This record gives sequence, C-alpha cells and structure tokens, in this order.
Amino acid sequence: MSSLYLSPRFDIHGGGSDLKFPHHENEIAQTCAACDDSGVTYWLHNGILTKDNVKMGSSLGNVVTIRDIMAKYHPLVLRHFLISAHYRSPLSFSVLQLERSSDTLLSIYQTLQSLTEALSPHQEAISRDGTETDQTAKAKAIIKNVKSHFETQMSDDLNTAKLLSGSFQDAMGFISTSIIKLKTSQKKHLMSMVVSLSEVEKAVRDVLDMLGLLTPLTYADFLKELKQKALARAKLGEEEVSENKLVFESNDGRVVHRFTYDASKCTTAELMEFVTPDENVVKYVRKSCGKSDLAARREFEVISSMRGVPGIVQCMGDSIHEITSFGENDKVYGFFMEYAAAGTLDDEIKKHKGLPIATVKRFTRMILIGLKSLHHLGYIHGHLHSCNVLLFPLEGELMEAKVSDFGVAKRIGEDNSWWSIQKPFLGCSEIMSPESMLRGILVEAHDIWAVGCLVLEMFTNKPIWSNYNILRIESVLARNVAPTIPPTLPDTARDFVRICFEFDPEERATIPQLLDHPFLSDQEA
Repeated sequence: MSSLYLSPRFDIHGGGSDLKFPHHENEIAQTCAACDDSGVTYWLHNGILTKDNVKMGSSLGNVVTIRDIMAKYHPLVLRHFLISAHYRSPLSFSVLQLERSSDTLLSIYQTLQSLTEALSPHQEAISRDGTETDQTAKAKAIIKNVKSHFETQMSDDLNTAKLLSGSFQDAMGFISTSIIKLKTSQKKHLMSMVVSLSEVEKAVRDVLDMLGLLTPLTYADFLKELKQKALARAKLGEEEVSENKLVFESNDGRVVHRFTYDASKCTTAELMEFVTPDENVVKYVRKSCGKSDLAARREFEVISSMRGVPGIVQCMGDSIHEITSFGENDKVYGFFMEYAAAGTLDDEIKKHKGLPIATVKRFTRMILIGLKSLHHLGYIHGHLHSCNVLLFPLEGELMEAKVSDFGVAKRIGEDNSWWSIQKPFLGCSEIMSPESMLRGILVEAHDIWAVGCLVLEMFTNKPIWSNYNILRIESVLARNVAPTIPPTLPDTARDFVRICFEFDPEERATIPQLLDHPFLSDQEA
C-alpha cells in the first residue's frame, strides 16, 4: 500500500517509541525483501502519552479524545500542551498542564493586545515614517536573539519545548516594559520606540506562526474565546463543589501563586488548584491568618455566616485548617475562599488610571449591596479599601465586585478596646471615619465614609489622603475638614460623595439612601 500510494522510500516515518521493536524492525525487513530501492531517511519516534503514569490506550479505557478536550479548551491550548515537551519525551496528560498552557497563551496574547492598544495612536506615523526610523539597539539584539534561538532549538531535533522560553520570554518582557515607557517617552525618542515595538511584535508573531500558535483572529477576539472557555470550565467545577464532590483539605491541591506574604506574622494568601472527580480544575485562595487559630476562627466565623450572600466573597469548607506548608516547622491557621480572577479594585483603578463613570456606578452599587448584607448580619467591616474589594469576571468585559477581608470586622455594639489615643486606627488610616479615629466610635456609618473614599479613588486614581501623614489626617479631621471633592466630577457624583462625608455619623447617608441616590438610580448603574 505504501509503495502504491507513496513510494518505496520515505523521507520521514513516525510512530510511538514502543513500536521500534518488533513493529518497525519487521517493517524494515519486509520492505527490504519486497522492494529493490527502499528505506527511511528519518525515523521520528514520539514519546508515550500517559495518564496517571499509565500509558493511554483504548484497551485500558483511559483515553481522552480530542473532542472531549475541545469541549473545554481552545484548540491552540491543546497544541501548546503537545509541543511543550520534546516529541521523543514521554508526555503526561493532565488537566493541570492544560490549564498551564491556557494561562501561557492568555499571558502572551494579553501582552500583544496591550501592545496593539499602545501602538494604535501611532499607526499612521509607522506607515509614513517607519521605514526611515531606526530601531533601538536593544530591539535589534532581541529580534536577532529570537531568530537565532528558534533556529538553534529547531535544529536540535525539533526541540519545541524550549521555543517559548529564553529569548522569546525576553521579547515579551521587552514589550511589557516598553509599553509603560512609551507613555512617558520624550518626543524625539518616541518614533524609534514605536518602530522597535512593532518589529519585535513581528518577530514574536513569526515564532507563534511557525508553531501553529498564531490565531487568525484579532488579539481581542482570541482573548474573548479563551476567557469564555475558562468561565465555562470554572462553572462546571463550581457545580461539582456545590454538590460536595470535592472535599477541601489543608494541604491538598497545588500552590500556583502567592499573592501576599508577611513573614513576621506568618500570614499569606495563595492561589491553589484542585482537580475535581470529573477532571475539572477549580481555583481557590488559601488564606492563612497567622500562628494563632484565634484570628482565623474569628474571620471564618464572619465570612462563613454570609454563605450565599450577594456582594460578599465566599468561603469554602466547613472549618479552618492547620496549614503546614508555610515553611520550616511553623503551623499556621486559615481557610479557603473563592478566587477573584480579575484581581482587586485597586488593580483595576491603577490599570486604567481611574475608572469611567459607568464602571464606578456599577462597582459602587455592588459594594453597597455587600455592605448592606454585612450590616444586616450584625457586623461592621471597618477596613474597606480598594485592595479589599475583589473582582470576578462575568460574560464579556463586565466584572462583579465583592467585599472581602473581614480580619478586623467588629460586631455592631462591640466595645472599642481596639482604640487608643496612641493607636486610633482599626484598619487603614486613610479610610478611617472621623468618629472612629478621634473618639473610638464604630458604627455602620464608618463603612459609609469608606465608600465615599472608594468612589473618589475610582474617579481620580488617588487615595483621598495620599499626600498626608497620619498626624496630619488626624489634625484635618479634628477641624471638621472633609476630603476635597474634585469639581470635575458629575454633580450627582459630587453630591453622593458629599453625603458619605457628613461628619456627624447620624447625619451621614444610609445604604438605602445611597442605593436610591440619583448617582446610582439611573439605568446605567
């Protein structure tokens, strides 16, 4: 058959490494006997595909079909996974590795999309003057290294596993840092940087294209497809968790990333991945609250009392855990909570250097709904700032804001043993209300003051007392001087913030009043 349709001689003959003997040796012998001129120039034997350390095969019933994978992952994710190991090396199939491939492509294309947005205002200049403008020496070196690295690795027995590391990563890093510099570049250097970025992007695209990882879509559309697949996978995993198919144990799962770390207090927040029985990957945050179980129990008591409550970050599991993976012999205590894949409100504000009015309205309403639930259950947050508002991706570009971090939350009516003249701060000094800072009074209106601070920060990209030290903040509040409300804000927004900053907590707006305020009551909110 091969002689009839192809020829007696093959340039390349592939197959699994387990077929070398006796299958391929017999094939060589038979072909030599049957044909005068026969042979194979290159034998390419790929490594065994395994699952759970067992060879994948239909006879064992452990086969995962491409159709099954495509139902959950983008085709380019599978392609990236397959080339992430040398073709002669064994390849272990796991959904965690598919997640890594999805995250890698997401990172690459997010960077390229950011570059597209940064270069967009300069496209006319690139077309007009691009050929006459020199690239920077660094850009030339990076492009040269990317091409050289590609040729070296492909010449080394098609070593695709190393193609997206080394010089390729240097190119992506150059793009990321240059996008930031582009915004502050002097005019005489601007065109050179723009052309350099454009040429480095071409080198990156060439590598992706030759690996079959270059999408035919726009970067934005491809990212949309990736995120839609990720949201669908997350939903499947959450359904399993809600059906109690996954039991959370303190040291189960895989630590993917550490968000925060305070060695002195042994506190941290770590992103962890778990594989469900139906092989969906779910991501949750393991928060450790220090060496004493008291702090963990107190915060867990607050957050676990708000299961299913809108606007509040949800905890997972039924109890706190003793965590032993912190380092050395330290034992710390914590619990699991849902993962905010879109980051914090602080991240979003800084990313966009302030938020558009429609987004401010949506986030403010969501925050107020969360606080309303918290107050209804008898707690005051006490420490509400932009880092404690977490964002969760929804369909399209929308996000849901939820209130988190209840480490210093107090019961309504609880004594003020936390307060002293020397240390009058329950939480961050920049969002403390006058009555709490000056007199140790903590009531629901304290959180309303913080909402006003958040609204101003969302509009201006600055905390309200960003240039003030603690003593100066105390001095200003003691004189009944409220934070400055910029005159550039819409009138309804200015009035909304003003009633949040009433000095008398009894005169300060309530949550129902704020939710009915014209700033939030229109359809746009």
